[in-house]
Amino acid sequence: MTEPFRFKQFQVFDHLSTMRVGTDSVLLGAWAQLPTHGLILDAGTGCGILALMAAQKTRAKVLAIDIDKASIEQASQNFSSSPWASRLSILQIEFEQYAFQHPKSVDHIISNPPYFINSLKTKHTGLNKARHAPAGFEEIFIESITKALSIRGKASVILPADRIDSFLKKLTTTDLFHTRMCKVFPRQCSRPTRVLLEVSRYQPNEPELMDIIIHAQGKAYTPQYKELTGDFYL
Repeated sequence: MTEPFRFKQFQVFDHLSTMRVGTDSVLLGAWAQLPTHGLILDAGTGCGILALMAAQKTRAKVLAIDIDKASIEQASQNFSSSPWASRLSILQIEFEQYAFQHPKSVDHIISNPPYFINSLKTKHTGLNKARHAPAGFEEIFIESITKALSIRGKASVILPADRIDSFLKKLTTTDLFHTRMCKVFPRQCSRPTRVLLEVSRYQPNEPELMDIIIHAQGKAYTPQYKELTGDFYL
């Protein structure tokens, strides 16, 4: 029998989903500075982990979207069994289409988008959809963020470290600016593998910059990582 991932205030089944529970999503959900009210959009929800974390952190309404039917069904079940079912909703739709239909309607977008461009794919079709980006994806993703965000809205995303320069360069063609950035290091002496990024329409004097190291010696988590994720992990 499949066992759920258990967090302090909710649990998540992810065995049918294209986007499963992982360190990337937990980091992003814990790091994101979300509005207390309004509408939060989880773009590409998978099993619904980011939407559930957003619901725990805020009193906002949270809408999760995905194109994968099995993910939609599993996330919906996870939402129904959570303490925040009344504030969580889900819709099977592409992000680009949603943004076109609902311009400037979202107060915060949170997303763990497909990363890998021109890389080897797995035999798992659903996983390929979730993790591998088609050509032109970054432009479409950024355009969708720009279109869907309200005037004072923000977006929080996690990206591979080797894609961050390309992503920031494409931002310069829009009215969005990066306001916060966190480089994620697996270990003390390693290179960063991920970057957490927040963007908005308002250019800061200086973006907020920080680093986080996940593991200390062996598989033990660092105090920094434990503090960041402490509201969620058991």
